[in-house]
Amino acid sequence: MPSMKLTIQAYCKMVLHGVKYPHCAINKLLIALLVDCISLFNDTLALAPMLEVALTLIDLWCKNNSYVIGGYYQANECVKDEKTNILKSK
Repeated sequence: MPSMKLTIQAYCKMVLHGVKYPHCAINKLLIALLVDCISLFNDTLALAPMLEVALTLIDLWCKNNSYVIGGYYQANECVKDEKTNILKSK
């Protein structure tokens, strides 16, 4: 398995985005080598059409910059809510 590197920039964006929107559900994509992360939405996690468009645009950006999408994470709006929403591919 290749080693993974999480940059300070990506880590800080993840943490600070959660701090900025503690009352909202948040989700992000991690860009491989995990050099950056891209915010998706700050309101709800169930926006399939908007998510599909966002993923298409981000995938195109990644290809143009020789990156690949390396991961996804989410934070629920309620601190005690530990459920994850499973993203199903087509």
